[in-house]
Amino acid sequence: MATPISVVQGTAPVTYTLPQGQTFVPEVITAQFNGASAAAAFWPCCSVYSQDGRLLGRFIPPATVAAGDTAEVTYGPF
Repeated sequence: MATPISVVQGTAPVTYTLPQGQTFVPEVITAQFNGASAAAAFWPCCSVYSQDGRLLGRFIPPATVAAGDTAEVTYGPF
């Protein structure tokens, strides 16, 4: 069984390179969005890419975040 990891915290976009021989199977992704400088409501999107840069999936929640508001969004299960 794989050991769960907390990948990184930081500002978007966030990248993490896996060590040689390891695999990454996301079970859930959570992110905090700050719309303080947004001009309008926005969709908090999560894009997942392969190690070679191919887009594997783009995940968008069912509701927008209002301009000036903040939100914690959970993506999953995958």
